[in-house]
Amino acid sequence: MKILYYIIYVFIFFTVVLLNSNNSIRAYAKLIESETTCLSNLISKALLSYPKNIDPDNSSLSLYCENYSSNFKCTNDYKLSELSISNIISLNGFDASDFECFSQPNLKITLENGFKVNENVYYSTKYKGFQFNLNNCWVSSINKNIPQISSLNIVTRLGQGWSSDVKLSYIKDITNFSITGSGIINYRYINDLSAPADGTKYNLEYINSVSRNIPDMSHTNIMRLNIVITSSIYTFDAASMSNLGTSPSIQYISITGDSSQRVPFPTSILLLKNLLGFSSTNLYYTTSGSIDFSKMTTLTELYFEKSDGFSTDNIQIVPNGIPKSLKSFTIKNTKIKSSYPFYGFFVNTPNVIATGCSLPDNLEQVVQLADTNKMKTLDLSYNSLGGTMSEKFCKVQNLNIFSNYLKGGPIPSCFYCHFKNNKALLDKVTGPLLSRNQYTNFDYLKDTYYNYPSCNSIIPDLKFENGKTYLFGADLGFDPTYFNTVPSATWNVDVSSNSFYKEGVDIEQFDVTFIYPNQKFTVSALKLPAQVTQVYVSSSGQLSFTGSYFSYNIGSIKAGIVNGAGCTVLSSTFYSMVCQPTVPISSIQNLVDANFSITIGTQTAYIPITFIPDFTNRYLSCSEDCTNKGYCDRNSGLCICKGCSKSGDHGKCDIKNRKCNCDTFWIGVECNTPDHYVSSVVPSNIAGGNVTLNGWYGPIHNNPSVQIGNVLTGYKDCQILDFTTSTIKCLIGAGTGRQNVIVTQNDHSWTGYGIYLYNETLMTCPNDCTNSTVGSCDVRFGNCICKTNYTGIDCGTRVIYQPPQSNTTVDQGSGSTNITNDGTKYIVRISKLAEISINQTIVAEYNLDPKKWNVTVTRNETDNTLYTFKQLVSKNTTVTYIIEEISMGDKNFTFADVPFLVTNGSIKLTVDVENYEYLTSLNTLQIQMISSVESIGERCIIEKAQINNIDQQSSLNYITISKEGKTLTGRFINRALSDGRPTYISSNVVSKDESSITVGLNLPHCIQCIIDPDFSVLVSSIKKNNGCETEEKERKWFLPVVIVIPVVGATAILIVSIVIYSKYRTALRLKLNSFLDPSIKMNEIN
Repeated sequence: MKILYYIIYVFIFFTVVLLNSNNSIRAYAKLIESETTCLSNLISKALLSYPKNIDPDNSSLSLYCENYSSNFKCTNDYKLSELSISNIISLNGFDASDFECFSQPNLKITLENGFKVNENVYYSTKYKGFQFNLNNCWVSSINKNIPQISSLNIVTRLGQGWSSDVKLSYIKDITNFSITGSGIINYRYINDLSAPADGTKYNLEYINSVSRNIPDMSHTNIMRLNIVITSSIYTFDAASMSNLGTSPSIQYISITGDSSQRVPFPTSILLLKNLLGFSSTNLYYTTSGSIDFSKMTTLTELYFEKSDGFSTDNIQIVPNGIPKSLKSFTIKNTKIKSSYPFYGFFVNTPNVIATGCSLPDNLEQVVQLADTNKMKTLDLSYNSLGGTMSEKFCKVQNLNIFSNYLKGGPIPSCFYCHFKNNKALLDKVTGPLLSRNQYTNFDYLKDTYYNYPSCNSIIPDLKFENGKTYLFGADLGFDPTYFNTVPSATWNVDVSSNSFYKEGVDIEQFDVTFIYPNQKFTVSALKLPAQVTQVYVSSSGQLSFTGSYFSYNIGSIKAGIVNGAGCTVLSSTFYSMVCQPTVPISSIQNLVDANFSITIGTQTAYIPITFIPDFTNRYLSCSEDCTNKGYCDRNSGLCICKGCSKSGDHGKCDIKNRKCNCDTFWIGVECNTPDHYVSSVVPSNIAGGNVTLNGWYGPIHNNPSVQIGNVLTGYKDCQILDFTTSTIKCLIGAGTGRQNVIVTQNDHSWTGYGIYLYNETLMTCPNDCTNSTVGSCDVRFGNCICKTNYTGIDCGTRVIYQPPQSNTTVDQGSGSTNITNDGTKYIVRISKLAEISINQTIVAEYNLDPKKWNVTVTRNETDNTLYTFKQLVSKNTTVTYIIEEISMGDKNFTFADVPFLVTNGSIKLTVDVENYEYLTSLNTLQIQMISSVESIGERCIIEKAQINNIDQQSSLNYITISKEGKTLTGRFINRALSDGRPTYISSNVVSKDESSITVGLNLPHCIQCIIDPDFSVLVSSIKKNNGCETEEKERKWFLPVVIVIPVVGATAILIVSIVIYSKYRTALRLKLNSFLDPSIKMNEIN
């Protein structure tokens, strides 16, 4: 039962709904029927044809709107909103009844091209605020009030006259009224209105009309007035110009005349409080004196065209005569009286146009731009401006100086950076061929599309401010069409070329591409310290940074070593920066992890930089723990330099090559193995016995051994008795001659070739000293002790007659010593310092240039003359030697426990080599000395020199150079003081020819070495005939002079002191003092 009640209820509900719907449909159908009848009548009058699907007696309004879309427009509820009929054939007239049937308020009705519009169309009271546009139709004059039309726009037909005056009472209820066209119009406006009793204004708001006068607008609400003054065949009421001030509500005034109209300037407008714009075209103003616009606080636009008799002079002479509200000032084709018409227009006026005004002066004088100007438009085309253009014009968004004569200065970079493929900009700032602007850095004729100035001045940046994102900087272009951004955004001009903005702060970083120069930049609003990923140090010290958050504005960047040298920024982008230190690379070279700072704005980044030339610093982290594996190398992300740190005890980490560079005396991957060597030997005698090897062996002695011998006879183990840092004592068996020494420890061996010489029990002398009547042999040292009147290396020469004296001189220019005797000159000098490898090859050599000695001459306490020579032979090595003339009597010396005599008239030499750095501890040094002979004066027969050398197993080695009865004898003691201890050394002939011999003195590997050869000149007892026929008796004499000559060139005794320093001189001396015995030294005996 309940279901049945529910079904009945639903049936009754839908029945009621359908009945109501039918009533609505019938009412809507009745409305449609009324309007479609009107449309059918209009179509008939307009001679329009019916489409096949429209039945004039039974068709809906929607079908008319669909089939006549160009004539009828309907609302969404199918009411007619717009009607437009155009036909130049029909002569049918339209009456008010043709339009009264339409119900839609504000219906827009347009009739054009030949229709006749009857007078009653204006006056119907049934309209609902219709808007009529009657274009080129036959219309009637207005002669009474128009009650229900809100807008009436009449464009008169050619040939139709209209001479009836228009009273404002006829049109007071119309909002917008316009009469223009080609017809002959000769009418005036007459204000016949009285003030409404309620104090309100009439509806009239807009008049656009050709007229013989300016209407009095009292009692109206006119806000816009556009008056075209009639042709000169009708008299214009010039006095009516004062009527422009009769509507307090007026906002825009436009007056257009022709060149024949002379009118006073309407000063009445200066009192209008709501005026926004004033336009004047083709009027000749007769007003003189000043015009003060400053009180018009609402005025935004001033426009003058062909307004002779008026110029900006009328405004300029009034202090502050330009209202601050002014946004646009235009003056065209009006001859300017003053040379400087625009002073003051550019403080707050963003748009200024002055074209065709014959401005003759310099641009910078005519346009005095403020530094903070934000001009949008400055059009000065078609004038005669000269002078130059400053960078202030970069802030003008739309600059046009086409057809002027600028000359003599450069065009700013803000323009030429955007010239390429931008003809519009080129034309605006250059001009046509015959009247173009010329610039010192750009010629429009020569450079256009071929050779633009190089653009390096675009500097973009990004910031957030007051809820906006600003793209700012320099030379960014004149509007947002000059660049693209990724992500894309809608940009607005803030200051042309300098600043653009977008709403919101949602994007932190943009890639910006400037279209015309095709330059790409990355900018970020996040002001973070520079994020550095690597720094390359060039050979000149220039630093190239890679990373992010640098700046394109190098003026905002300050860089340099903290509390050290600065770094001048040469270039910078968002991702890179290049700077040049303000000091030479040599002064900062090899600095490790120097604290370097980069300050950009308020943000500072600190980066450790190692200043190794041609090296890249990287900033990586290691993937493994470097504990006990060295330390983490940020350049490779690896653990490097195990066993040595950046500044370890025995070595430093070479960051560039990722390995340890060991200090002197240390070797190995971890620099923990002593690089030992032997500096001096105290040998046993031939029967064997105790051996002492002095040197440096370090604190670690794993598996030590000592072997003495050679390859041919074999090596013997020397039983180690004691092993310290500086001394090895061992026991060796019997042997003879020169032997090698091999010291091994820590799996590292050192070999000294020929440094061990078994001591003979008794030493032999040269020629057994002839016989016992002339001399005796000192068997301790193997040298002869001659008796009175006998001399020579074997005492075999007897002194009977006094021979000619030798003359000895020191050549301060070359460092050599010259010994001259009776036409024969001997020359002795040091020639070379060489480093000898374990294979007996020269691995480094330094020629001692005779022209590079620096010499000083002094006298010592015994009044002997001292010649001090110095020469820099490598980066750190200096050779110094001193020649002393022995002139105060004979002098005894003892050298390496060997006594010797230096006779009066001799020369003694000391040589000092400082700061020598060995390539390896296995290498030794060799001093090379040249002795030569030559004849001087006239000689009948020149005798060849005879050169010999004697190598004997004694403490002495000799060379002789004999010529013309004179013999130069060189004696080399086979001992040296190595680190203060006597040790055996060898000497050998490096080379010889007919007149010279070069001897090499082989030094041990030592910190300080002293050697001691000596030279003497002997004259034989019978002087040889030189081949000349003379009656002079043969002179029988021999030597009188003994001269001490060291390696560089005196003739007798040479004492050479060689001091070898490692890179760390102080540390080396401390270590040396720790293990050298200070009691062993050279004693001088007087």
